[in-house]
Amino acid sequence: MIKARVNAIMGSVNNYTYIIAGGGASGLSLALRLVDEFGPETRILIVDQSLKLENDRTWCFWHAGTPPFSKLISSSWKTFCVASPERGEWELPLGEWSYHMIRGIDFYQHAHEVLKSCDGVDFLIGRVDEVTETSGRGMIRVGEERYSARFVFDSCYLASEDRRERANGDFLWQDFHGWVVETPKDSFEPGKASLMDFRTPQDGETRFFYVLPISKTRALVEHTIFGKTRRTKEQHQVAIKNYLQSIRNIESYEILEEETGCIPMTNQLPEKRDYRRIIRLGALGGAVKPTTGFAFLRIQRQVDAIISALREGNDPQEMSRMTMPRFRFYDSLLLHILANDGSKGMGIFNALFSRNPVGRVLKFLDESTDLLEEAHIFSTLPVSTFLKAVYSTTLQRLGIRQRQHAKDAPVFIPKNIPV
Repeated sequence: MIKARVNAIMGSVNNYTYIIAGGGASGLSLALRLVDEFGPETRILIVDQSLKLENDRTWCFWHAGTPPFSKLISSSWKTFCVASPERGEWELPLGEWSYHMIRGIDFYQHAHEVLKSCDGVDFLIGRVDEVTETSGRGMIRVGEERYSARFVFDSCYLASEDRRERANGDFLWQDFHGWVVETPKDSFEPGKASLMDFRTPQDGETRFFYVLPISKTRALVEHTIFGKTRRTKEQHQVAIKNYLQSIRNIESYEILEEETGCIPMTNQLPEKRDYRRIIRLGALGGAVKPTTGFAFLRIQRQVDAIISALREGNDPQEMSRMTMPRFRFYDSLLLHILANDGSKGMGIFNALFSRNPVGRVLKFLDESTDLLEEAHIFSTLPVSTFLKAVYSTTLQRLGIRQRQHAKDAPVFIPKNIPV
């Protein structure tokens, strides 16, 4: 097991060029690019509550061509499968695209191995209790110690999730639990990834299974719910067992690994701050696609934009913003529909994948389509459902603006979860 170097920095000079609050995918991706661009002597502090020495998650993304971190890819697929109770399963060959998986532990070990060899990089294990700006520098507080830097890149949620769920706008959890299972006989097709298998009770929410075959006898099987409340680990496990038995006809298997988590799906914007030295990163900076939860490739694009800004002397605050206004609008519509009637999710996603070329869908979810392609996509979706959502979200935004003008709007206050 590769262990990242942890410097004993208490009592030393607490000034850095860059501080990265959160050592997950976004923080480590940025650190790797900073030392690559500005050299291993660049003074960087990475703060997290752990060193990420376990395989706590996987990241998946589609890509045409050579993907980032290609040497860390553990599995790839060239065909998507989508399934519904009425139609069963159908295949969508990806053509020029491939769907890739990177295991969390492989990424963490790679990043720590590179960064521990850099003289300018320090790791600090601790909770980020405060992020602020003073005297033209970004500041963080970890316990009683304070650290300053030219820029602080913040991917930590700092306060209670309850306030966030009561804030204005639509909010859902993408709540998931998965097993890597090994079967005694061939049970999976390694070249086919089940992106959304809706053959499970919806119960007024959007629920599906996500199956990524690693070999003929091994796969990641994940139960995902878009809902307003989170489920227990045991509830997810019951659903996985039922799915493996009733849909996949798999009676016997060994559970090799487990992963669990939740991703906030929201059109709420973080509280506006007039900071110039604190840059929101990762999920906190909008790198998670609100309606799908995909983040890894968006994080790399966000990091690219930040590095470009630093290199050219531009404002990284402006460059780090991820989504164009019209895609935020599209996401708001779908989130509003799912938040108010989650049972419509299955029909919308099935229509999206069954009535459009898969390349167009992937470009749309990747936010790289043009207006004509987007018009084609929306023409294949339930028109009345989306028109009602346009009306409702417009009223919602007007109400939010009125309350903000009265200085009475609740604010998005994040929680301490590095992403």
